[in-house]
Amino acid sequence: ADLVIRQNDVRKGSKILEAAWKAEPHPDIAELYTHARPGDAVLDRLNRARKLQELKRNHAESSMAVARAALDAQDFATARREAEAAIRMDRREGAYLLLADIEEAETGDQGKVRQLLSKAVRAPRDPAWVA
Repeated sequence: ADLVIRQNDVRKGSKILEAAWKAEPHPDIAELYTHARPGDAVLDRLNRARKLQELKRNHAESSMAVARAALDAQDFATARREAEAAIRMDRREGAYLLLADIEEAETGDQGKVRQLLSKAVRAPRDPAWVA
């Protein structure tokens, strides 16, 4: 899919990524999909992340993808809501780290950031993806 996108066939590459996402959501798929069109505004990337979420609802990785894109767009309410939803679905290290990033960007409250980092250390590790 990456090669297809780099050859300027964003539509075909996006379809490949959407099919892969439906089969098994993965953070690398979300990253490639949301950044498929160079020069897209952060709100466009957020909308692309939401499209992925529609393809695989109630999955922690879908919420994480939207939360990351929302953080980039400085839509802190959406970022926080989706990161917290990801934690409810799958308490894991990456979700707490993302929530700590959101807290730091939005409020700068170092006490809350440290609390979230502490939870991240104690949470189960993110799945290891192997080829």
